[in-house]
Amino acid sequence: VIRYIHQNPVKAGIVERSDEWRWSSYLGYYGKSPQPRNLVDVDFILKKLSTDITNAKQLFKEFNYRKNNDQYL
Repeated sequence: VIRYIHQNPVKAGIVERSDEWRWSSYLGYYGKSPQPRNLVDVDFILKKLSTDITNAKQLFKEFNYRKNNDQYL
């Protein structure tokens, strides 16, 4: 679901990459979001990938850039 949400603006042709969409929480996973720090619980998602935060961030990035062809109606 998180990848689906982050890739929506890309699939819509609004931006080329998830990190270009200013309204996304995507950058919050790297501590680079202009949004309030506690708006999104990034640790919840990152800990699903790895207990090592550096590794989790890398896995998150790879996961999000993997093409997602899922169709949810």
